[in-house]
Amino acid sequence: MKNTLSALLIFLSGTLTIPGQSLNEKPNVLFIFADDLNTSIPAFGIEGALTPNIDKLAQQGRLFSNAYCQTPLCNPSRASIMTGKYPYELEIWTNEPHFRGVYPNIKTLPEIFKDAGYQTVGIGKIFHNWAQSIEGDPQSWTEPQVNHWGAHYHDTYIPGRRYEMHHDLKKGPAVSAEDVPDEAYIDGRTTNMAICKMRELQEVPFFLAVGYWKPHLPYNAPKKYWDMYDRENLPPMRY
Repeated sequence: MKNTLSALLIFLSGTLTIPGQSLNEKPNVLFIFADDLNTSIPAFGIEGALTPNIDKLAQQGRLFSNAYCQTPLCNPSRASIMTGKYPYELEIWTNEPHFRGVYPNIKTLPEIFKDAGYQTVGIGKIFHNWAQSIEGDPQSWTEPQVNHWGAHYHDTYIPGRRYEMHHDLKKGPAVSAEDVPDEAYIDGRTTNMAICKMRELQEVPFFLAVGYWKPHLPYNAPKKYWDMYDRENLPPMRY
């Protein structure tokens, strides 16, 4: 790649500056979201989960193990993260209001990068994903966001149907362990899209936001991942 790749979370306001870089150098930024991550992974000192790739990422970068959620709901916490505003400043406490309806001219994190000359791309769940007047936040991105709109129970495998979000479904079982490839679920498709997008954007600085829908309910995942665990010897859940 022409530019270096950094997996970063940067909170910015005003002019974009990156410490240690000249104005002509723009490292690429990979911004990764995981949804409803109220359990932990080995990188954060908790046994049980098998997460070799995220562990490797944690070992190669700077790990912040004290992380706190602004609010216990998707929309207010994501609106806070993506605008840099505390929830009490936004006064968004539920999943219904879109932050643009409250602050139409507020600058989001990807918008700041876009204003600094970056190609901003959103794949997966970055903003709230369902039952709002605006789908995602189109003005944050230099190209349309993908894999970002639907209810979590729309992400399921249906034999004989395409691998896609099934918006015609109602809520189904809380757990599914079908013998299918990763691409049967939206997180597998999102990963493939993100890899292809990074290869495509080799000659321009980019801010790539990749939002995973899991581990939010329903717990749908290919059978091969369930088979990695011995249920009789799993450590007790800690909250």
